[in-house]
Order: sequence, then C-alpha cells, then structure tokens
Amino acid sequence: MKYPLYYCLIKSVSNYSNLAGDKMIIKEVNLPFIDSKKIVLIAGIRECTLNVKFDELVNKIRNLKNRSTVVQFFNADFIAGWQHIFFSVINAYNSFDQKRNISNKIEAEILLYVSAQRQIKNAINLFGINTLTRNICVVIIADTIDKAKFLLNEIQTYTQGTLDDNIIEIYNKDKFERIKQVFNISLNELKAVKRSEEWADLREALTKSIISRAALLVSE
Repeated sequence: MKYPLYYCLIKSVSNYSNLAGDKMIIKEVNLPFIDSKKIVLIAGIRECTLNVKFDELVNKIRNLKNRSTVVQFFNADFIAGWQHIFFSVINAYNSFDQKRNISNKIEAEILLYVSAQRQIKNAINLFGINTLTRNICVVIIADTIDKAKFLLNEIQTYTQGTLDDNIIEIYNKDKFERIKQVFNISLNELKAVKRSEEWADLREALTKSIISRAALLVSE
C-alpha cells in the first residue's frame, strides 16, 4: 500500500460526517477514548491583532466553554491543511484510549501531534501563538455545532481577525518550503508518496508525509 499510515487513519475514522461550514471545516466524528460523537470545527483566522497575552485569551475562552469542550490554537503559518489538524485530533484521542498519551491533557496532546514533537516546550515554540502571530488556526471539539460556532465567534472577536480557512492550507510555495523545513521532510519522503509533479499533488504529498510522521510519535 502506497500510503499505509495515512490510509489506515482514514479507515479508522471512516464514520465521520462532513457538515456545512461557512469559511470553516466542520466534521462530526465518534472519537475514541471518550467514545462519544463530537463536532470537530477547524478554522483559520487571518490578520489577527492579539491585544492580550495568550494566557489571558485561553482564560477568557475557558470561562465560556464547558468541561467537555476542547479548544486549541496553532500558528497557521505551519499548518498543512485541515487534514493535518483533524488527524492530529484523532491521534491524540487514540493515544489516550490506548494509554500511550505523552501529555496529561488532551489539548497538549493534540499540539504534540500537530507538531510531531514529544516535548511540549518544543511544540509550543514551533506552533504556539503569541501577540506577534497574525494567522491563527483553531480547533474546537464540542457537543454541538452551535456551541463550536459560538466559541469561534468569541475567539474571532478577541483576536480581531477575519475568518479564512484558506490560511490553513498550503497556499503557496513559500509556505510549502517553510513547512517542509520545520518537519524536516526530505525529497525522498515526498517522492515516495507524490503522484506527480503537479502543485496539488505536491501539497497532498507533504500533508500525508506530516500525518504519517506524527502517527509514529508514540512509537519513538
């Protein structure tokens, strides 16, 4: 099989549903560990202006959400598409389900899988956000679409940015090279999975390589 890890993950969450989203990605999926159907909302917010420290933003959102809701932020400049985030979420919940989690908190575990790092400090340095971050990716895991969208609207208000899911995609070659360098993806790795030299196939190959790399995190 050409992309064993990637397609294994696809198969493991084949029961997820695509739901309508306005400038955001919304999936409904039965998550492992909690064994419950959840809404996974993934969105990009561009041209942000964070007038508060990240800890303050987290505290504001924590006061608005219930305990079963999960929210995590990333620097969108290093995100290789919605699949990068979605399968990191699946991997994180799988790790807790199999008692192989690296972190004690699901939010941190998701960040580790997104960054393919075992150390949370390294993951934050690479993918965390701060007052200088202009493009943000957020994932919200909630019981309903309404709850997820409510939190997203509040986050957009706090960050003063514009919803734009395009910023979480690999939209140009500069971002492609930046991500390839951060994850240390070799040309041989891309060659093994790419179908052609077409731009769309190269982007897909990079995303698949990152997802496969992250899936191996617990085995390192």
